[in-house]
Amino acid sequence: MEKAIKNTTRVILGLDLGVGSIGWSLIEVDEAGKPLRIIDMGVRCVPLTTDQSDGFVKGNGKSVNQGRTECRTARKGYDRYQLRRADLNEAITELGMAYGAELVALPPLTLWKLRADSATTGCRMALPEIGRVLMHINQKRGYKHAKSDLGDKKQTEYVASVNKRYKEIQDAGLTVGQAIYARLKESAVTGENGKVQCTYRAKGEVFPRAAYEAEFDAVMTAQQPFYPDILTDEVIERLRNIIFYQRPLKSCKHLVSICDFEKRKYVNAQGAVVYDGPKVTPRTSPLAQLCSIWESVNNIVLKSRRNTSTGSLFDTAAEGRYELSIDEKRDIVAFMNTHEKLTLTDLLKILGLSKKHGFSAGESVGKGLKGNTTYCRLKKALGNYRGAEDLLRFEVHDVDTGKVDEETGEIIVETSNDLMEQPMYKLWHTVYSINDKEELRAALSKRFGIDDDEVVERLYAIDFTKDGFANKSARFMRRLLPYLERGLMYSEACKYINVNHSNSLTSEENLKRELKSRLEALKKNELRQPVVEKILNQMINLVNAVFDKYGTVDEVRVELARELKRSKDERNDMWIKNSKRERENKQYAELILEHNIAPSKSRIKKYRMWWKESGKLCMYCGQPVNFKEFGEGNGAEIEHILPKSLFFDNSFSNVVCACRKCNQDKGNMTAYDYVKKMLPDKLESYVEKVEELYNKHDISKTKHDRLLMSQSDIPTDFLNRDLRET
Repeated sequence: MEKAIKNTTRVILGLDLGVGSIGWSLIEVDEAGKPLRIIDMGVRCVPLTTDQSDGFVKGNGKSVNQGRTECRTARKGYDRYQLRRADLNEAITELGMAYGAELVALPPLTLWKLRADSATTGCRMALPEIGRVLMHINQKRGYKHAKSDLGDKKQTEYVASVNKRYKEIQDAGLTVGQAIYARLKESAVTGENGKVQCTYRAKGEVFPRAAYEAEFDAVMTAQQPFYPDILTDEVIERLRNIIFYQRPLKSCKHLVSICDFEKRKYVNAQGAVVYDGPKVTPRTSPLAQLCSIWESVNNIVLKSRRNTSTGSLFDTAAEGRYELSIDEKRDIVAFMNTHEKLTLTDLLKILGLSKKHGFSAGESVGKGLKGNTTYCRLKKALGNYRGAEDLLRFEVHDVDTGKVDEETGEIIVETSNDLMEQPMYKLWHTVYSINDKEELRAALSKRFGIDDDEVVERLYAIDFTKDGFANKSARFMRRLLPYLERGLMYSEACKYINVNHSNSLTSEENLKRELKSRLEALKKNELRQPVVEKILNQMINLVNAVFDKYGTVDEVRVELARELKRSKDERNDMWIKNSKRERENKQYAELILEHNIAPSKSRIKKYRMWWKESGKLCMYCGQPVNFKEFGEGNGAEIEHILPKSLFFDNSFSNVVCACRKCNQDKGNMTAYDYVKKMLPDKLESYVEKVEELYNKHDISKTKHDRLLMSQSDIPTDFLNRDLRET
């Protein structure tokens, strides 16, 4: 094909990235952006297996290499077990505890009896028998859970059952070997051939690592008096270390990102350009929590759906807006600092407003603003501990940096670095950074005087690492926080400290950028998500191929499929919701049959509107609706919340169940305008009903907003229909 013509026209490459394929088209447009012709178009398939694409959509997070990693992990575990076994065998041979084939071939009941007797005080065992017992303990050394296990409900239940099993034998004063031997003995049955068989299976009994360590100590305590010269304290410690040593997890600090606002570029000794600077701080840090709360509060916008021209309450409001004063913002922050969530009800209560005033906070509050979860989790863990109030103290204050802003002449301030010496910060950091329970117990006792076992257990159960990291460093937050506390929005606060918060370029800067002639492929594991990495590399190859064939283009536009925009958790949530919706639809189909009409896709939607959303009533006037009539379109009809003549949307989020009279009377009015004008006595109950349905998750956020939308609020720039048709 000929090269793309470029005179007074521009050439645009459009890319549509999906999970399984990439659609593309090369289009020539005039100066006004009007399409002139399609130069070329096509589809590039992404080489993913069915398991890879389905797994990505489901959000199960299993990468292509995970199967290999799991097998390699199993091999590593077995190799380490063999190394421990070899080291232990060498140690017991040196100590004269080597045993022969006779002890190896002991039947299970006899072997467990040997193990039970070895932990019994006053019961002397031969050295080879002690060696056999130690080798048997080494075979199965118990479950040692990680701190992160406590955040997983399924894993938590498993850990609880393991600990419960250990507590039972502790209460009985038994070791693992003694408890299992007792159960084997109870289940022993002598067969016709004279052999003893046990129906009890010891393999299914999982005990924690501490149980086996306690048994080892009991064996050594019982046998050391008989062999004081052989089983010295140094020898016992060596044997214990061989059997139970487990290396700590490798640090992943090198994977934590450098703060974009604080990083600096320099050339290293090898001549390579590298970046360095402070790392981003954990989301659970008290400083990050406070910073996030102020950002959220400064974004709150209250609007009223009612007429605000009367009443002294709204004298300062413009067009139904309620402007928050700095004192009100501080009151809201104080509430959020001690609560996990701020709902609209809480917000109105703090401001002294009522729901009858018709105020809503839109998406800025939504289903609730996240509060200080770190404070709440620590407070819950401390419970009634006598020093709890003191330990939860976290005060910040500003200090002068000694620098002056050249543009404004103001003295630049920042939050003092001594916040890291505040009690709550130190307590959080201790719980966050220590994974071992005994080490945490010692640290809490030494630093805070916390010796209460229950408090220690609850603090240990908190996993502050699961929430990940914020996108800013503690250093940057300290610079930003004083301006957020003045009530400035995030973007405005960034201007005060001379930071381009979005890294966006001006038109002039964008034109001066030096562009590459070819895109570079992503390196392997650069994104830590192989599926997305493969899709993007296919896109890069496609763009380079178009450049090679047609030369460079003026503009590349990329559109992402919904799945690629979502995180792993969001994809997983969507998959769960879709699966739940499918199950509900099957139930609705069965219920529709009871009304003597055949189920269909349309009638299932109608049943959902009729039963779950409107409660078998007309959404507007509240009159009862018969489903058979609604399903067949006789007497009750599907009603468009925002009229099709004004808003071209026929989706489920724009329709409700209504009686025929309301549908006819409503005409081209929106649902809210219709109730307000034609059914004014029902307006308050209508608004309350919509809010209740939304709070119960019976209707979506989109439908909630449309049910409360006036005609003047209908968007006119880019409709849903246009979005779906792109």
